[in-house]
Amino acid sequence: MEETKEGTVERILKKLGQKVDDLIEKTKNSSGDLEEDLKKKVQELRKSSVKFEEDVKNFHEENKDKFKEVGEQLEKSAVELKKAVESVFSKKN
Repeated sequence: MEETKEGTVERILKKLGQKVDDLIEKTKNSSGDLEEDLKKKVQELRKSSVKFEEDVKNFHEENKDKFKEVGEQLEKSAVELKKAVESVFSKKN
C-alpha cells in the first residue's frame, strides 16, 4: 500500500512539475510579447509627442500677434492692479 501512496504522490508532483514548467514557458513567451507591445507603445508615444510639439509650435507661430497682444494687456493690467493696491495701502497710512 505504501508503494501506491508513493506512486500517487510522485504522479501528482510530476503533473505539478509539468504545469509549473508550462507556466514558466508561457511566462517567457508572454513577457516577450509584452516587451514588444511596450516598445511599440513607446514608439507611438514618441511620434505623438513630436507631432504635439510641432502642432504647438505651429499654433504659436500662427497666433504670435495674439500672444503678443495678450501679453501687453496682461502687463497693463498688472500695472493698474499695482497702482490700485498702492493706492489702497497709501490711504490707510
